[in-house]
Amino acid sequence: TGWAFVEVAVDPASGARLVAWLQSAGFVRIGRHRSKQVELFGLGEARIVINLEEDSAARAHFELHGPSACALALSTTDTAGALARAEALHCPRVAGRLGLHELAIPAVRTPDGSLLYFCEAPARGRHPFEADFVMDEAALGAAAVGQGARFDHLVQVVPGGQVEPWVLFHRAVLGLQPERN
Repeated sequence: TGWAFVEVAVDPASGARLVAWLQSAGFVRIGRHRSKQVELFGLGEARIVINLEEDSAARAHFELHGPSACALALSTTDTAGALARAEALHCPRVAGRLGLHELAIPAVRTPDGSLLYFCEAPARGRHPFEADFVMDEAALGAAAVGQGARFDHLVQVVPGGQVEPWVLFHRAVLGLQPERN
């Protein structure tokens, strides 16, 4: 049904630069993760997760690629079906470390090793994954000022020789069709 969030792996220095840029673009820090060094920024419907967690898939991704998107999350009305399709197509399932009362959000590895999460679609204006965050209600109200702000597309750059695996992944796992402009 759309994008739930984009997760970015950073270290403290690149995280500070990214936060400054996000704030200059109108994003507001709307939450802090309950048990991890992770912050949630929002503007309208758009959500960006900044991950500084040391012992995590994000840190491993950062060590290989530097500051970069380490995970994408799609909203769906059928998380079990999306996960079953991905697993049937041999995408490895990934289970992260969970704290007390945190959601087990289904995820699979993509061709470059990053993660693709399948999240429940928003209900009553809130993303269910936000339950893992201590939300700042005042900041959430400020982020809502960006009514209509959302991700309508993402661009993915892939290394030479990696276009085919990604096209196959997007077609088979997500049911997307490539278009030339």
